[in-house]
Amino acid sequence: MVEAEATLAALMGAPLPAELPSEVTAALRPTAPPGTIVEADTDARPTAIHALVERPWETWHILALFNWRSGARLAVMPLEKLGLPPGGEWLVHDFWGKASLGLATLAVGRRLPGRSCVLLGLRANTGRPQVVGTDRHVTMGAAELDDIAWDPGTRTLRGRAAPELFTLMVRSPHPLVPMTSSGGDVGPLAEARFALALPAATTWRPWSITFAEAPPPPRGQPIRLLLD
Repeated sequence: MVEAEATLAALMGAPLPAELPSEVTAALRPTAPPGTIVEADTDARPTAIHALVERPWETWHILALFNWRSGARLAVMPLEKLGLPPGGEWLVHDFWGKASLGLATLAVGRRLPGRSCVLLGLRANTGRPQVVGTDRHVTMGAAELDDIAWDPGTRTLRGRAAPELFTLMVRSPHPLVPMTSSGGDVGPLAEARFALALPAATTWRPWSITFAEAPPPPRGQPIRLLLD
């Protein structure tokens, strides 16, 4: 329930709940872009809120799905209702769950427990290494990241990060894998994703990750057929 009320406050300017955990309060500062109610329940409570995040280096979408009931419900949102172009692929990241949810093409959704929400970041799939989310701010990049760029010549993803301690989630599609990094520590690669842990700093600082093609898996020994 805390995450649901905090998300509603962040996207719609509702009053903040009292005695929020410090990590939740930090995720709401600074203020997120204003959201638009896409769907509401019979009591006029928002069940889906959409916000557009625009930065010079990328534009992406935030979608919050709510369940205000005491029982679980399946929350599903067709991407066309958000105005997303048909035929696109969108990388989905769950902010409160701190997990990447793969690719979406037609709709996104989760089964939500009673009185809960899921806060999703949707970024267009570029087909090369890219940031898909963070665990620092509800916009997953608008407040804590800047100047993100991809250099195809050196296969390097780079940017600037706020001084707080936080983690980036990065997608690394096959056959590219992270090889070296600066400014943070790369975690293990799993399902084409890995984390970059950024330590606390005194000011905004640069980070970068350089990629290379993964070597092909070793081939098995040739099969020898013995024919009479």
